[in-house]
Amino acid sequence: MTTPTDPFPPALTSLRTTLSQLPTHLSSLTRILSTARSTTTPEATAASQDLTSALDDAAADLADLLASVSAAERDPSRFRLTPDEVRSRRDAVTTLEGEMRVLRAKAERALASSSSGGGLPNPSAFEEDGEDQDDADAYAAYEAQAQEQELREQDEALEGVYGTIGTLRAQADEMGRELEGQAELLEDVDSVADRVGGKLKQGVKRVEWVIKKNEDAASSCCIGVLVVVLIVLLIIALIV
Repeated sequence: MTTPTDPFPPALTSLRTTLSQLPTHLSSLTRILSTARSTTTPEATAASQDLTSALDDAAADLADLLASVSAAERDPSRFRLTPDEVRSRRDAVTTLEGEMRVLRAKAERALASSSSGGGLPNPSAFEEDGEDQDDADAYAAYEAQAQEQELREQDEALEGVYGTIGTLRAQADEMGRELEGQAELLEDVDSVADRVGGKLKQGVKRVEWVIKKNEDAASSCCIGVLVVVLIVLLIIALIV
């Protein structure tokens, strides 16, 4: 049975990407509002629309991320997650929710200024003052928590890499021992082959010697027979 596709990683990446774009849209709108003569200029309108769209995308991504965490909490075994991994996901989502609240509050104030018919906003209105200071403190706390979470994830990834390296090293040692054993076997085979080859050469020489001796003996027998026949013929000739 195959493991279902885990929706958390892509949802987390998408939300982080969207949140990273929000400050850029917010800064762009703030800059345009601080320099434009009217809040209804095409540039201000386009910047407001971009910021609103980014907020909507972030809200949708956050909803998807929360749904994936809830699914993991209901049935961790479905995605082969440990309780610690599920808690880690919940902590990551809590951190991103805090960042989302801070950015949304600043974005909504900027959008409210751009949609009002009054005077143009002072850029200092978006600085850390009063309530913004509290938001900044909360954002700093969430940022520190996010960095801690990221460092923890990096440590876990490094531990996995170290484990993989250890496994590869053990496999390499085992392969080295097997190759050494095979080399010894090859040396034994070569030694046996040399001995067998030497014995075969000796056997061939002996066979050749026996054949040669047999050939010499056969020649002697033939000569003896011929001598006997000649003697008999001479005796017969003398008698006759």
